[in-house]
Amino acid sequence: MKISKPIFICGHIKTGTSLMASLLDSHEQLNVFPEELFLFSKYSQFRKNNSKSYDDYWSIFFEDIQVKKMFGNKAQGLFGNVDYSNFDADSFKDICVEYTKTKDPNSKFLQHVFEAVFFAFNKINKLNSSNRFVEKTPTNEFNFFYWIKAYPFAQFIYMKRDPFEVYSSVIKKRSIEKNHYSIYNFIVNYLISVKLASYLQKYYPNNFKIIELIDLKNQTEYTISEIGKFLEIKHTPSLLMPTKLGKEWRGNSMFSRNNSNSVESESYNDERDKIIKKFEKQLIHNYIIKSKKVFLDLNFIRNDFKNYLKVIFSNYWLKQFIRKKSKLILLVIIFNVIPPF
Repeated sequence: MKISKPIFICGHIKTGTSLMASLLDSHEQLNVFPEELFLFSKYSQFRKNNSKSYDDYWSIFFEDIQVKKMFGNKAQGLFGNVDYSNFDADSFKDICVEYTKTKDPNSKFLQHVFEAVFFAFNKINKLNSSNRFVEKTPTNEFNFFYWIKAYPFAQFIYMKRDPFEVYSSVIKKRSIEKNHYSIYNFIVNYLISVKLASYLQKYYPNNFKIIELIDLKNQTEYTISEIGKFLEIKHTPSLLMPTKLGKEWRGNSMFSRNNSNSVESESYNDERDKIIKKFEKQLIHNYIIKSKKVFLDLNFIRNDFKNYLKVIFSNYWLKQFIRKKSKLILLVIIFNVIPPF
């Protein structure tokens, strides 16, 4: 299967990556996979199991919660309208498995998996195979050089959002899931992601573009036109209407229902002040807004030593990554052994 210019949507969680994917979904030149693939994290599990065959990888892939959402589900919930009731899951699985049967598992493993997924997705949905593929997974930025090596003309759209809004949204999500999330963990993950994105946009402007969520929501038409220019696709009205698999998607916000199939504006309100504690606001202000050095702060060590070590080592490897791209493997190891989100 020939893929020349795939599009990868990325960014820290709760920055608008789903919204961006849904806006690109209905464009006639793009085929957008509706859920996150997380191919690299699945590959990490695959390797930890000492697995070697594509069949072993598919057994992990098809059991992933994000992928399983597509297998005959129709619901309204935290992630907007989901209607996959007509998605032929059995055919999708069979085509994926069949596609990789003749592929060498020791060469371009994840590239073959990626191509198999889109080949199967296009075939069962009868999509135009000449269209560009779009895949959305937070942390795709950390796999930039892998995909660029596989597809030199690949393009990345990185979603960036105000850190206070991101953290308050993450806390709301974690509270629903009943999972604790450390403010220090957030600071580390947000900083590393944004630093890497800034570097990639500066040195690879044709492949990587940062989009501010507030611009997308409050200056939608202009921002969409800039995205269209970057991707070299024609501007169409469909780019202003969020969809999934071509069906209306009112998932602009994870925590509220949209009244119309459109992009709702974003304004900062008092809600985040009720969610974020005073000391957390100060930490975000110090480390993210003012760029205070973490390694100089003994409070960081005392309160969350694990993430203190993580930011120190991650910052070191990030510098190495920037100096020499072959160091990418170290970042991949870090973010698979110590998941960023």
